[in-house]
Amino acid sequence: VPQIQLNPFLNAEMPNPDFFFDLAVPFEPLIAYGRGETPVVLPREDLAQPATNPLITRMRITCDELPAEWVVDIDLPLEQQEYFMRNGYELPPITVLDVLAAVHRVLHKPISHRDFGHLSQSTNTEVSNAYWRRCKAAARSQQEYEREQSNGIKRVDYLRGKTRFMGLLITGKREEGLELMKLITTYVRRA
Repeated sequence: VPQIQLNPFLNAEMPNPDFFFDLAVPFEPLIAYGRGETPVVLPREDLAQPATNPLITRMRITCDELPAEWVVDIDLPLEQQEYFMRNGYELPPITVLDVLAAVHRVLHKPISHRDFGHLSQSTNTEVSNAYWRRCKAAARSQQEYEREQSNGIKRVDYLRGKTRFMGLLITGKREEGLELMKLITTYVRRA
């Protein structure tokens, strides 16, 4: 089996310093080549690139800062897999956009009261503080702030401010037929 290599936009071992993706705010992967340039949305051609070489069609992403059951699975629904196979097509590979969108979507799920109740007091405070910072960062108006606040604490708040996507690490393991990757994040410097 050939060794998997990650797309440069997804490789946490060699993160692209000009690629900026803040998981706390509405979905907007940005790129700014060169210092001082105004960031722009990552071009469609870059988002459509395969996530790995060789191509893979199934992936599971975990994160050490999150509960073990909060995985990000990227996999075609069974009906689509059957359609492709029945018609003699190869399954489409996972793209950069698939990875970024799936991670963002899973992290923006609200947490349950049970989830929050399992936290220690200090972690509870850190997650709550991250929630308030995220609401403030995501809002461009008082109305947006209130709307974000009304959505409550989300999984992304468990990252406790480490919401800048640095990439994925290949674990070399498989779980339930999915290539296992680890999400790496770091703190976002806010003005």
